Amino acid sequence: MKNAAFNVQDSLWRLLMQLTGFLADRGMLRQNKEMKQLISSLTIRQHQVIREVYILTKTQPEGVPLKRLAERLDLSPGTVSEAVETLVRKNALEREICPTDRRSVRIKVSPQGMEMIRVGIDQYRQDAAMLLSGLTKPEIDQLLRTLECMRSKLPETFQGLQP
Repeated sequence: MKNAAFNVQDSLWRLLMQLTGFLADRGMLRQNKEMKQLISSLTIRQHQVIREVYILTKTQPEGVPLKRLAERLDLSPGTVSEAVETLVRKNALEREICPTDRRSVRIKVSPQGMEMIRVGIDQYRQDAAMLLSGLTKPEIDQLLRTLECMRSKLPETFQGLQP
């Protein structure tokens, strides 16, 4: 029985890695040469920072305070500050001093970073539509239920374990 569990775990891991790798590669197709260089130079942590800034600025268009970003990422402000500094140098993020509190810094996705995100999301949506087009409605519903179930178990399964 133990071997069967390992086979399922190995299969799940292999399939998830193949899917994410394929979609990541496809996401690069429509990027220009400069964007491809930027994307390929980013670490996983830097991708996480850009993603969180993008998400947070939907509700905070004036920019995200560094402290809030660190809390969201569950990282120290120093670690986040280093990542932000690198991303500002790479022109993926912008940092602005808050006009009402000169000690506070606000982080936003730069125009170049927004273009990278926009092109990547457009490509992903096209690819997802193509992938799902081969499935029936019940298969899609089951896939979404299964993925949502797995996602909902992340906090309890990995409680106390930081990525």
